[in-house]
Amino acid sequence: MYDLLLDALQSGTTVVTANNRLARTLRHAHEQRQMQLGLQAWQTPAIVTWSAWLRGLWQESRLRGGQAAGYRLLGDSAASLLWQAAVAADPAGTDARQAGRLARAARDSWRLLNDWQALDADEWTRPDLSPDQQAWLRWSGRY
Repeated sequence: MYDLLLDALQSGTTVVTANNRLARTLRHAHEQRQMQLGLQAWQTPAIVTWSAWLRGLWQESRLRGGQAAGYRLLGDSAASLLWQAAVAADPAGTDARQAGRLARAARDSWRLLNDWQALDADEWTRPDLSPDQQAWLRWSGRY
């Protein structure tokens, strides 16, 4: 199933996965192949998640004096706090008990739309957006 990727890993290619689960699955498949080949030791394959790959690029840019040197990368906790602040500051009002849950859902939606490069899709400018979509637009604008 992963033959093409395993061949690429064998030649030293870095494989970027969508999430940790897929990275673990691919590492396991690589280990199985190495054992089937009769090897008792092998180099660790270069398998990284998308977020780890981006973080690595950012760090390399900083170390080389690139554009990232002037910016700080938000950690998960800081990003969560920003989303919570964006939801809590909504003029439409949000129940404080739900703000944390809504902030997590909004952040997950933002990540998914960002991954699919759909944050600036034309659909977001339509006048018939639902109240939930309109709220998400306000929150993401604040974020």
